[in-house]
Amino acid sequence: MIQKNAKDLIFKYYKKDLYVWLGSVILLGISLLLSIIEYRKLMINIQNKSAVDTSYFNLSNEIKKLKEGIEKLNLNKKYTKISIPFNGTYDLRNINKVVLELENLTK
Repeated sequence: MIQKNAKDLIFKYYKKDLYVWLGSVILLGISLLLSIIEYRKLMINIQNKSAVDTSYFNLSNEIKKLKEGIEKLNLNKKYTKISIPFNGTYDLRNINKVVLELENLTK
């Protein structure tokens, strides 16, 4: 009986405060959950960025060589294209002959 009266008194006078308190606890939990999710995304992005940076620095020597090669190209010069007629039908009974012919074409 006393518990029921105490419960009625608490809900009568402090019902609004109780709901505000419960709402703030729920809001705190949701914000904590969202901050953990964002922190995980941030850590994944940082790891991906570091992987990209290291791969770029590993390739930086090749990039420098490519830039030097591009600078050496003379854009005013006319480049000619050499085309070699190629017949792709070969007799596969003599594979050594086919391999030699293909090697000669690549030279």
